[in-house]
Amino acid sequence: MGGSCSLVLSVPLNALFSSHRNIFPSNLVSATFRSYATSYKLVEIKKNITDELGVINETVVVEKVPWGEEVEGMNILGLVVFAIVFGIALRKLGPEGENLIQFFNSFNEATMVLVSWIMWYAPLGIMFLVAGKIVEMEDVAALFASLGKYIASCIVGHVIHGLLVLPGIYFIFTRRNPYRFLWGIVTPLATAFGTSSSSATLPLMMKCVEENNGVSKHISRFILPIGATVNMDGAALFQCVAAVFIAQLNNISLDFIQIITIL
Repeated sequence: MGGSCSLVLSVPLNALFSSHRNIFPSNLVSATFRSYATSYKLVEIKKNITDELGVINETVVVEKVPWGEEVEGMNILGLVVFAIVFGIALRKLGPEGENLIQFFNSFNEATMVLVSWIMWYAPLGIMFLVAGKIVEMEDVAALFASLGKYIASCIVGHVIHGLLVLPGIYFIFTRRNPYRFLWGIVTPLATAFGTSSSSATLPLMMKCVEENNGVSKHISRFILPIGATVNMDGAALFQCVAAVFIAQLNNISLDFIQIITIL
């Protein structure tokens, strides 16, 4: 029970270790489609233990050790850090770096044009994405019955955070209607719901906040990539609920200190 509980508690720590490792990718090209992930595996280690009589006994001890490997998925965090450092370097060059800056600006505008085309068929695509996931389920009723409380906890947590906490913070600092701002980004929110990917939603989010909500490009294109990678409130909430759910699924009772550790 103790080993299983340790594995449950290590779930948020794995994400923390992986984030620190992904900040500095070893290969920039590889970072565009692969990222680093930390997990734990049980390894048998032979140890010599001396008993009270001075006799040395060889004992096999099973220990949990961290294990890192590259997995499929874009390393957004590493690319964002590189882009920030590279952008500062280009500004330091002065006029010599203007040509490369203009190239990136033109490339970004072309990307935004592609995003505008995608927005026209995004609702239809999202509908088929969600429908495809439902069709893949063998027994939808049984799935929702067994995971109903877990799914409901995640949905309620996201609703409270997304419709009450964040709008409240927005209102305190801006004194404006937060739900009007949310209405301007309803399309990328629906895309995020259908794809479960912050990376896939990022270009669409940039376009919507700039065109619908009037956010400056200098702000949106600096804050949004960092927020989509580092400030992942939804993933943090989901991982906490998942850790507690896995513990309960394995009949492991978590005390107050262990729950605080997960949080």
